[in-house]
Amino acid sequence: QLLKAEINDDGKIVSTEAIEPESDKRVLLEVGTVYAVKFTNSSESKGPLYFTAIEVTPNMGIQVVAPYIENEIKLFPGESYVSDPFEADTAGELYEILLATQEPHDFAFVEQDSLPQTRGSTDMGDLQGELTEALFPNAAKTRGSRVQKKKTAEPAWLSRVIQWEAL
Repeated sequence: QLLKAEINDDGKIVSTEAIEPESDKRVLLEVGTVYAVKFTNSSESKGPLYFTAIEVTPNMGIQVVAPYIENEIKLFPGESYVSDPFEADTAGELYEILLATQEPHDFAFVEQDSLPQTRGSTDMGDLQGELTEALFPNAAKTRGSRVQKKKTAEPAWLSRVIQWEAL
């Protein structure tokens, strides 16, 4: 769950307010505003889950944003965790890939710097569309509203892609 956060002079969260998606499922962020993400393991869950959030920026930069300093975010059924606050600092479409797994994983191998702008253009043409479709085949069609489960007798992980648009 995305939260709009208010912080004190020490950078600690003092209050939060849930952000609701727009009617088209997009979540709108304001550049310069402080946010946090709340992870919750449902009380109906059968055991602990490990949570990871990966951000994909408008220029295809990829960064693991949670866990950040923590080694892992492990939540038992009914537990919640609120991330450190962050500021929306780049305008454009962002994708947040949220993963819940039964085992801890290190996803640092997917990180990359943002791709450079080409010839001053903000439109990357067909390449951007092809990369987005290849990396997020369901997100491009559903705007991040679909939860996917691994097709096994016992699901080992869940994922969700959320589109954030920073204005």
